[in-house]
Amino acid sequence: MVQTVRLTELPDIALLRAAAAAEGYAHMETLVRDWESGAERFDKDGCALFGVYADGDLVGIGGVTREPTDPNGDVLRARRLYVLPHHRGRGVGASLVGAIVQEAFQNVSTLTVGRTKADKFWRKMGFSPVCDERGLSHCLKR
Repeated sequence: MVQTVRLTELPDIALLRAAAAAEGYAHMETLVRDWESGAERFDKDGCALFGVYADGDLVGIGGVTREPTDPNGDVLRARRLYVLPHHRGRGVGASLVGAIVQEAFQNVSTLTVGRTKADKFWRKMGFSPVCDERGLSHCLKR
C-alpha cells in the first residue's frame, strides 16, 4: 500500500540520503541541513513537505516552497524531490508531484522546477521546459 502524507516534521531519511548520495545527488543533504538550521522547514504560507510511504517505509519525499527568484511571491517551486531507485516507475514520483501541485495551486498559478536532470519525468507530469537566467528548467501553469 502506498500513501502520500503531508509532513510536519522531517522523518528519518537516512535511506533516501544514502541512495541520493550514491547517485551523486546532494539535495537530500541540503534538505536535512536546511531543516536542522531552520533555513527551510516548508512551513511558510503555501509551502509544504510530503512523503510517500510504501508498506510503512518512506520511499519518496518532496516539497514546495516560495520561488526565490519571484519578487512578487506569485510563484512556487517544487523542491527536494527524491524517490528511491527501486520505487521509480511505480507512481511514487507522480503521487508526490500531485500533492505538490495541489498545494501550490491553492495559492498561486505557476509552479516551477529548478535545474534538473529529470526532463522526461517533469514533461510526463505536464510541466513545460523553460530555460532562463534564473536557472529554472520547467514550469506548470494552472
